[in-house]
Amino acid sequence: MTAMNTSGLGLINFSVIESKPILWLWKDRIPLGKLTIFSGNPGCGKTTVLLDIIARYTNGLDWPDGAPNDDCLGDVLLLNAEDDPADTLKPRLQGAHADLACIDLVESTLHTSEGKYDRQFGLDSDLDQLRELLQRNPKVGLLIIDPISSYLGDADMNKEQKVREVLTPLAKLAEDFEVTIIGNSHFNKRGDVSAQHRTMGAVAFSGVARQTWLFDRDREDKTLFHMMLGKGNLTGKRTGLKYRITEIKLPTGPAAIIDWQGDDDIDADEALAPLEKESKMDHALSFLEEYMTDPRPARDVETKAENRGISRRTLARAKERMGIRSRQLGKEWLWELPGKVSG
Repeated sequence: MTAMNTSGLGLINFSVIESKPILWLWKDRIPLGKLTIFSGNPGCGKTTVLLDIIARYTNGLDWPDGAPNDDCLGDVLLLNAEDDPADTLKPRLQGAHADLACIDLVESTLHTSEGKYDRQFGLDSDLDQLRELLQRNPKVGLLIIDPISSYLGDADMNKEQKVREVLTPLAKLAEDFEVTIIGNSHFNKRGDVSAQHRTMGAVAFSGVARQTWLFDRDREDKTLFHMMLGKGNLTGKRTGLKYRITEIKLPTGPAAIIDWQGDDDIDADEALAPLEKESKMDHALSFLEEYMTDPRPARDVETKAENRGISRRTLARAKERMGIRSRQLGKEWLWELPGKVSG
């Protein structure tokens, strides 16, 4: 605009905005100075993945996909409300070869009226204290909030506007200090939405974040897990990573670590789509087609069906639909398919 601005709105003309490139903590995976959200079902190792990322940030090891990690080697702030720091967090960090001297756990917040550190950090009330800490400690470049829902303070995680009022200043703080922030979350129970909207709580969690990663267990191989791209506004790279959770032995006992398995091209929407529920009748019919290759004792069929969760009533209806006949052989009753009758 060339005319004087008298609208009362704060304006900035694009001619004075300095263009800059997207910077990355982990190339094409986690943007530097932005908010990223991890989300997934319990038991998928999300926290252990985060600890692996912390370790690489402090020790300079390459990222799991081979991307160089030359510009990290900074300090980390960790907020964790669910795991014991002594028997879980520290051993896993040690197992991942983290530089422990570079990592601080935020335990509590100063209650100024009493001069005591006696209250859990809240993103809705304590962001100024976090800002002051970052001003005093410019080496801090990574902040982990696990789970982010535990640090919203009085904000309702399901209220869109309330969550945005918390996350928008947090994202601004990340930009101001070029601190990468990763918030950990869980999936909701909805199966009627896209993968991008599976994060529990308000849509703002994925809306304000510039990158989201979704985690789930493989449907066939239960020891394999997928780290899948949910939202990636800043990169054209769409592939994720596979990993397994293994253990390393330490003097204090075994500690969980991540065993990365390489690139993964699985699509998050397909991987997280609800399985079509087989009807009770279809389940019973599938069982009989599989099991009745030869005449079988009736009591054996009923026992096998019960073990598969098939009721006697559903089994009887499926038997009738398939034309299975019963005949007595001595003191025993046999079931047999048409064309499978034995002499």
